Amino acid sequence: MINLLTVLTWFTSKKEYLSNYADNESAKKAATRLWNAIDTSDWIPFVIMIILTVAICLWYFFPYNNEPGRHYHPKHWAKFGVVNLILVFITTLGLCCILTPNPSFDIWFLVKIVIANTFYALVLYYAISNIINRKGKSNAYPWYIFKNARI
Repeated sequence: MINLLTVLTWFTSKKEYLSNYADNESAKKAATRLWNAIDTSDWIPFVIMIILTVAICLWYFFPYNNEPGRHYHPKHWAKFGVVNLILVFITTLGLCCILTPNPSFDIWFLVKIVIANTFYALVLYYAISNIINRKGKSNAYPWYIFKNARI
């Protein structure tokens, strides 16, 4: 499983993060609790992101596009993608605030994790859309960025 902290450790390690609070022992303990809480429960927002993204993607391609009317334009696909990103962002932020003790201690740290999870949702939405466009039976507009790519 993809660890949400992996993306952040590309830019800063746990040691570097905690060194920001080296002068204040209580702040360092709070930062350690925050990091450990996210590290042990980061799979929950990731799984919720997968469920939301798959559900919205499937809803767009099958029930929504099979309704009467012209719903299969790329702008509709983009609107569903934006709704997905907003839902994933809000849900992940809410879950991070629930899962961590004292989330207001370092909200910017949590926002970075939320942004990473939202980016994963964007990639997953595109990948599922591309697979359904190529393999599924949908009325959706058959757009491809990589026209010759094999899946």
